[in-house]
Amino acid sequence: MAIWYQRLILTNKAFTDMKNVIKFLAIFLVALLVGCAKKLDKEPLGLSVDQNFYKTDTDMIQAVNAAYDPLGWESMDNTRKVFFNFFYGDIASDDAIVGGNGKEAKIIPIAEFFANASDEGLLEVWRKLYIGIYRANIVIEKAPLSSASDAIKTRVVGEAKFLRAYYYFNLLRMFGEVPILTKIVPAEEIIRPKSTRSAIYVQIETDLKEAASALPLNYGTEKGRATKGAANGLLSRVYLFQAKWSELKASTDEIIASGVYKLESDYGAVHSLSTENGIESVFEIQAISTFGTVDDWERKSEGTYMNKFMGPRAQFETAGFGVNVPSDELVLEFKNDSIVWGKMDPRFKATVLSEGDSVKAANGKNVAITLDPEVPMVKHYCAKYVVDIKLGNLVQGPSNQRIIRYSDVLLMAAEAAFRLGDEATARSFVNQVRKRVSMPEYTSAISINEIWKERRLELAMEGLRFFDIVRQGRAASLIKATSEGKLFREGVNEVFPIPQAEIDLTNGVLSQNSGY
Repeated sequence: MAIWYQRLILTNKAFTDMKNVIKFLAIFLVALLVGCAKKLDKEPLGLSVDQNFYKTDTDMIQAVNAAYDPLGWESMDNTRKVFFNFFYGDIASDDAIVGGNGKEAKIIPIAEFFANASDEGLLEVWRKLYIGIYRANIVIEKAPLSSASDAIKTRVVGEAKFLRAYYYFNLLRMFGEVPILTKIVPAEEIIRPKSTRSAIYVQIETDLKEAASALPLNYGTEKGRATKGAANGLLSRVYLFQAKWSELKASTDEIIASGVYKLESDYGAVHSLSTENGIESVFEIQAISTFGTVDDWERKSEGTYMNKFMGPRAQFETAGFGVNVPSDELVLEFKNDSIVWGKMDPRFKATVLSEGDSVKAANGKNVAITLDPEVPMVKHYCAKYVVDIKLGNLVQGPSNQRIIRYSDVLLMAAEAAFRLGDEATARSFVNQVRKRVSMPEYTSAISINEIWKERRLELAMEGLRFFDIVRQGRAASLIKATSEGKLFREGVNEVFPIPQAEIDLTNGVLSQNSGY
């Protein structure tokens, strides 16, 4: 953590169109200047930039744009060391299996729970999140001292606090207790031990409450920035994970009462390009596609590898790698539910591609899905984030990643109401979600298991399942029953190992998680 928190690779994005990010605006390689072999006749450029930057409205907007940038990182240092949210949220859960070519060395240890502290993907996730925290801290510290307008100061600090909370929450979900740093400190003060879960949650909640009070409901045509709704949506998720039901009710009530969000009329379009930053979107990670015919693993295009990695391995132009594959257990959940209601939930076809299903290819023609005979364990593909455009050999795709949707807010509100003894209100929220997909509404009392099942069917393959069943206390029983999860150790694998490289940098001040 020490080196990667200290390194400032400040890559800024301009939020100038509907997709939020277009290009890099500045790169500050402050730490790297120290190792320069040539003798400099001038003051180090990094110091000059630090003294002259962070002054104007434009400076501060560019600085906070840089704090958003790590949200979209899916590899580090322009290498093939890719890592995705779905590796840990879906494939580690009972909802998905590895897929791909059946030999995905990067993912199998995560899926089968033998990943150790030397795992490169976990190290890259750790570094990415702490770089994001560092950049957010810069904005929070520099903005009040700048000559920017009061309105910009307030807004960018609010955005930075949202982002810092988001990065810390992801660290907490993945690694458990981690060090907290909320200020820019000298190098000798960076090495710190873990903070407790409760202390991390306090910091996250404080940031999100302050962000919610500072941020607008929307930015007009400027999409992708954190809003008041996004701050309250993430705060709701934080309350959900702590079982703070009264606080969760209050935060979801505020989102619902704002009138800003609604459910998209067509669930099948929720993950399409046409509904990005739409009425159901509370917060999305933005992406802009640049298409090519050669390998491009760099972050410069601001696209996502997700379309290629999740697309089906089939014999047509939109063929992907088929990595995030719906599990037999998820398919069975949908099928068992269809027996209960006498009809198949439309969310099944919008989530799961089966052999023979039709997908529109880049040439506009419908093409039937075929399975790869060389990977017999793969019986389905993920339907979400499939796009009808030519993906080429490997390009960065166009799809935004939905992080918080309004349906998720409604289901969090349902869980809060149920836990507070208001089953009728809980049922009404669940029925809103079901009504959108024309599924029969519940007319009699529901249980917590039915709320949890609704979350699974509604949010499947969206990177949430593993963390959901961990906080529900069901991870061990559900995962150990799957073909990939037999090695899951209760009390250990609810979190991932802290990268050994980061422990070594602290000379052991940072301790490893129990069991690793």
